[in-house]
Amino acid sequence: MNRNQSDRFQVKDVIHQVKTEELLELVLKLIDTNQEINQEVITYLDQKGYIKNDDHKKLTLDDFNEKFTEVIHILEDINSFGGGLREEEDLIFENMMTVLDLFRKEAIPHSYREECIEALMKQYLVGNSGFEDAIRDWVWDIAQDSRDWEIIIAYLKQSSSDYDKQVIMGIYRDILGDETVYEQMRMEHLEYGSDYYDYVQFLHKKGHQVKAVEVAKKGIEIGKGRRSELFDYLFTLYHEANNKKLALDTLCDKFISDPSFSLYQEILRYVDTEEQERIKKELYESIVPSRHSEVKAEIDLHEGNAKGVWDYVMSRSYNNYSLSNVNQYEAYLIKQYPQEMVDYFSQRVSYCIGMKSRKYYKIAAKNAVQIREIYESILLKPQLWDQYVKSILSQFANRPALYDEFDGIR
Repeated sequence: MNRNQSDRFQVKDVIHQVKTEELLELVLKLIDTNQEINQEVITYLDQKGYIKNDDHKKLTLDDFNEKFTEVIHILEDINSFGGGLREEEDLIFENMMTVLDLFRKEAIPHSYREECIEALMKQYLVGNSGFEDAIRDWVWDIAQDSRDWEIIIAYLKQSSSDYDKQVIMGIYRDILGDETVYEQMRMEHLEYGSDYYDYVQFLHKKGHQVKAVEVAKKGIEIGKGRRSELFDYLFTLYHEANNKKLALDTLCDKFISDPSFSLYQEILRYVDTEEQERIKKELYESIVPSRHSEVKAEIDLHEGNAKGVWDYVMSRSYNNYSLSNVNQYEAYLIKQYPQEMVDYFSQRVSYCIGMKSRKYYKIAAKNAVQIREIYESILLKPQLWDQYVKSILSQFANRPALYDEFDGIR
């Protein structure tokens, strides 16, 4: 049932009858129970000039405390349960934007920085919130002087993480400028190639080139994991010093350590023409087939070693991708060994048919197409293709799905 606007109850029609003290009581109650109304009242009072400078400072601190306290409470919950609601995570980022903005405007006393850093670092060390990267960024934004950074370092030292050790070293070197402490820590934590390279860069910038070379060589010898940057450092040094022998030896050592076809090509471009065949042989023989068979196959393909390519292709096991696609090695062998590749693709067809599913019948048909192309375009024996596909259709006439796939490629 519709009613006219005049028939409805309107608060504004009776509000004028409310006594001033009762109206004040209502406003105060609404302020206590509704944050949006509280903010509206503050804005109104500010516009009317009732809020003075000291009151503004109090309001800013109140807003800061409320938002930051909420951030910490949510982080504590997320750390406890290993995750939280999307709305809570969004609220964390929203509140921290306000907190960081207030710090940038220097609207918050410096003493609050230390409190915030400590509160955030405690949550960082729990390490179960997924906010660790964000917390680190926030703390970096908040920190302002050496005292702040010392607090951060003190918390990071409680971590068992190798990454946090790297962070501490970075703070000493790049932020606090304490190269003595950095170098002492760096020498105590040399395990991975990246550790050695970090130290090499430091020494190089300091002009300690002899020591940098020693550290680079040691990192290549005993460093774990990736060491390519150490090889690159030595190569650049030798190349710029016009010591081509040492530069070439470094490239070859890098290849032996971690071979790749692109590095193989780089070495051949660098070496003198009269040395190429010797270097090719040394590099090829240094490859461990069980670890880098594809690198060896790429070189075989590049150098036209059909036997090497054949051995590589024959050593590979089937998977859905390899069955469905002709790779560069198979394409090369089709031209070199067409009859053998007919047998090769025939085996793949038989394998797929044996899987007894439409999916594999489609793959079988794709492989059969390669047989057709070899018979018709290379061996020039189309009648053999006709015999082959007819034998498939005859042998598996009781499989309608297979028949459909092969009938379509005749």
